[in-house]
Amino acid sequence: MWPYPDSTRILAVVRGLNRLELVGETVRHALDALSTMSGAGPEPASVDEAVLALLWLNAFEDHGQSRAWKTFDRAAMELLHGRGLISDPKSDAKSVALTDEGRRVAEQASQKMFGSTPREPSAPSTRTPPSSE
Repeated sequence: MWPYPDSTRILAVVRGLNRLELVGETVRHALDALSTMSGAGPEPASVDEAVLALLWLNAFEDHGQSRAWKTFDRAAMELLHGRGLISDPKSDAKSVALTDEGRRVAEQASQKMFGSTPREPSAPSTRTPPSSE
């Protein structure tokens, strides 16, 4: 028996992470386009809402707590922490916990931005954080 996981499973996880990264890049591009068209930067509330929606899309359940990989802009993450929506992003953990209020607001933001249906966060067993390179 090989000490390595099944390559099909690894490819599925990588494919899922690539899709999430594409969604993030799409939102970033849309916000950049809006800022160029309006002559000003995007509204901070719009950026916070987009980050929350993306956090909801990559949320997973860990020991009864909703968590999401913290691969987003630090300033936006610190603002969300200041609003009491996520745990402190400065911790050594590679993910942040969504508070009950943060979970509710993130789900609403995801529905508004992407039209996604409500869902329960997945189990983290097959998920790995994207590289921060």
